[in-house]
Amino acid sequence: MRHWTAPLLGLGVALTLTGCAAEAGSDVARPDPTTTFTAGDVPVLVPGAPGESAEVIDPGESGSMANPGAYGEDEVVFVSNMVPHHTQALVMADLAPGRAGDERVLGLAERISLGQGPEIATMQAWLSAQGLPEADPEAGHDSHEDMRGMATPEQLFELESASGAEFDRLFLELMTAHHEGAIDMAEQAAGAQHPIVADMVDGTIASQGAEIEIMQELLADL
Repeated sequence: MRHWTAPLLGLGVALTLTGCAAEAGSDVARPDPTTTFTAGDVPVLVPGAPGESAEVIDPGESGSMANPGAYGEDEVVFVSNMVPHHTQALVMADLAPGRAGDERVLGLAERISLGQGPEIATMQAWLSAQGLPEADPEAGHDSHEDMRGMATPEQLFELESASGAEFDRLFLELMTAHHEGAIDMAEQAAGAQHPIVADMVDGTIASQGAEIEIMQELLADL
């Protein structure tokens, strides 16, 4: 099972860095897409864009490179929305013990809990590290229309009231739609510049896509 991590990023060279720009309509200063610097005692090799050659900046000269800490609005929206989205998945997974009739469904629910719980912590930590407010875990739970794949309160009540084979079927159907919504949200953030968010995006598509395949197989067996 893939878990997201939050690595510390470093440039590995002696640079004097400048620049943080406040985005319009936001009170939080966000890093510029590019970082300007002055090379220290050794030349600095700046990677070029795909298909372009690298550039060598001699000691004492100034240059610029893509800022590895930069991020855009799409990345903030993805992370902020994925927190309540994951939270609802945990709510559904927590209903399985005592209700699921098939041990495979119970095992899948446990897998979801073990995977998405730590991912929520990673997402909240990323928001906090950028000086952004942590996401509301309950956002969008009352109105599923604003977040893809979210179950309605009525569907959650039906799931909570079910047991045995009925619970298994409802759980797999609702969680499949939930995962499909998460993948749609991740694809909207494809191309994320910040490496931690890019890892979240790729991890969501890979892990939830794999779980959808498992759920489709289980539904076919029930």
